[in-house]
Formats: sequence, structure tokens, C-alpha cells
Amino acid sequence: MYRALLVGKANTGKSLLFINLAQAFGCQRLTILSSSIHGSSKKAIFSPSLARRHFVSSEPYHTKTLLETRVTFFSEGKQPKRLLLIDSPSLCNGVHPNPYTRKIMLLTLQALKEADLLIHVVDVSARGKPFFWEGVDERLSLYGRFGIRYVIAANKIDLVAGKEVLSRLSFLERQGQVVFLSALKKEGLKY
Repeated sequence: MYRALLVGKANTGKSLLFINLAQAFGCQRLTILSSSIHGSSKKAIFSPSLARRHFVSSEPYHTKTLLETRVTFFSEGKQPKRLLLIDSPSLCNGVHPNPYTRKIMLLTLQALKEADLLIHVVDVSARGKPFFWEGVDERLSLYGRFGIRYVIAANKIDLVAGKEVLSRLSFLERQGQVVFLSALKKEGLKY
């Protein structure tokens, strides 16, 4: 089964995009397998709206497990394809000060080794701060260019305007294939 991993820094919108992608693939009920750093797993079924309430938060490092859901999609004239969509705990530049947070980041690094597609979720809004492409973003981009299939999900496009958006977007397009979207407003995905 093809494994697509959503990865990126904290609060880029990975969990919301994970749920919205599953819904865009036609999932009305998400069977989500949650795997922790302790090796335990829990499976639960959520509606998309319940999954959003449970897994989406503005709190940094809210996702503390790998979240997986299987989706099936159809291409005209072809056999149905199965995809394992995976949401991962956030990564950060440098060493995170919290030892537990560092441990949960290992889940993401382990999942990177098994992924067939890396969906690098980036917050292009930067909310009044300069847009930086360094550390984790740079490394993920290099890993994607030389390791596995790679796409940048330029999220929160609805929060950027004017000349600022043009410079950020043209920079991202030089880094790899880019999909511009707003996970919050469900723009850029077909439903």
C-alpha cells in the first residue's frame, strides 16, 4: 500500500489537512489508527467533524501520535488504488527543550523512512513574521528531492496578500512541486 506522510513544523495545519484530504478522497467515516511512542495503537472511527474537534488544535505539538487512515481512490479506466494517509507529530529547528516532545518527533523520523510520498506542509502566512526556509524545511526539501516523491502543501494561502505572497510563492515553487491551499477554508482541494 502506498504511504503518504504529512510532515512539517508545528501549527502548519497538518492534522486539518489530513482530515480534509481523507474527506476529499470520499471518506465520510475515518477509521483512524493512532500509534504512540510506547508501541501501543488505538483504532477509532470518526466523522470528519468529530475528527477535527478531536485532533485539530492551535496548541503547538498537539499531535503526539502517528495518525493513519486508509483511503481508496479511483482513476478513470484504472483499478482502484489504496493509500495510507499518515499525519505526524511536528518537527522543529534545533533540539526541542521538552524531552517528551523530542521522543514523539522520533515517530515522524521513523515514518519518513517508510513513506512513499512526503507531503511537506508549510504555513505560508507566517502571521506577520518573515518567511524562513531553514533547518527542518530545508532538510525535508532535500530529502524529498533525493529520497522519495515530494510535494509542498503551501497552506494558509488565504492569510497572505499582496507582494508578500508573490515572493513566498515564487520561492516555494523553486523548492519543488507546490500545491497552494487553505486547509481551513478547504480551498485547493476537490470535494
